[in-house]
Amino acid sequence: GVPAELLMDFDKTTSNMEKKLVDLRDGVMDIRMVPMGQLYNRLQRVSKKIAKDLGKKVNLQFVGHDTELDKMIMEEMVSPLLHIVRNSLDHGIEDAKDRKAKGKPDTGNIKVSAYQQGNHVILEVEDDGKGIDLGKIRKHAVKRGDFKEGAAVSKDDVLGLLFKPGFSTKEGVTEISGRGVGMDIVRRELEKVGGAVEIRSTMGEGTRVVLTLPITLAILQALLIRNGSRTFAVPMGSIQETIELSAHEIKTMQKQEVITLRDRTLPLIRLERIFDLPADDDEGSIYVVVVSMANRSMGLVTGELIGKQDVVIKPLGEAFSSSVGLAGAAELGDQSTILVLDV
Repeated sequence: GVPAELLMDFDKTTSNMEKKLVDLRDGVMDIRMVPMGQLYNRLQRVSKKIAKDLGKKVNLQFVGHDTELDKMIMEEMVSPLLHIVRNSLDHGIEDAKDRKAKGKPDTGNIKVSAYQQGNHVILEVEDDGKGIDLGKIRKHAVKRGDFKEGAAVSKDDVLGLLFKPGFSTKEGVTEISGRGVGMDIVRRELEKVGGAVEIRSTMGEGTRVVLTLPITLAILQALLIRNGSRTFAVPMGSIQETIELSAHEIKTMQKQEVITLRDRTLPLIRLERIFDLPADDDEGSIYVVVVSMANRSMGLVTGELIGKQDVVIKPLGEAFSSSVGLAGAAELGDQSTILVLDV
């Protein structure tokens, strides 16, 4: 057999090597990270020019200069952030005389903030302008055929229309034309880097657009799950919890599978249906991975939880650009390739 000292030496060398690799990885990550201040400088210059061209009196405030973000993600965020700030300047902030008439100070305020939350960076653009007229959007949506007249729709459903390509038409609906312009592009840019966007607005008081972004694109901590013969990786940053349950606890509401989790209804998704895989048999217990993004949650049904692992995520390339639900691929230590889910 192999002498014990040799085995111990080998063990020591391997763990030493592992530590050095972790240090190297952290070093590379640090090089990629840049403070938001760099993006703010560009944003401030362009925003001041737009405000001047529009003849608006605006106080621009930037918070979180030191919050760090992956250089590649930051480059992708220049255009969406500019778009959102321009919308606030053009369609949110009222003219000085309108603001005075409403009892507001004649100078409008736009605040851009960046802060870290777990594995994500949250960017917010908030204005104290006129807010979004939901009634007007709804009326326009009925005319377009998005909703039926008198249908019960939530505030989120109405705001969600702003992300539809070409929703904002100029046919006499000037208040909202612009609020929707390009928001579909903003959403697309965010999804490209694994982020999400949502809008919150109060009529007469202002609007807040919230962007949720991964801190870095390169290395993810992920939970590996197995469905039948397929292994997938789910980014840890979007997982709230995992639960084990038996198949009979799943109910169906309006053709959608759901479970009740702490007094709320959680919609379930089966990966084999999305990716057209052979179905698992639901005998015995199954697992549900509860994931959330931008305040929305759902449960991924899976047969087996394998465990946590750091994975290097690689893009899938042009051929798969239309594939929904995939963020990229990763190679495991045993040379096998798995798909990383885009929550």
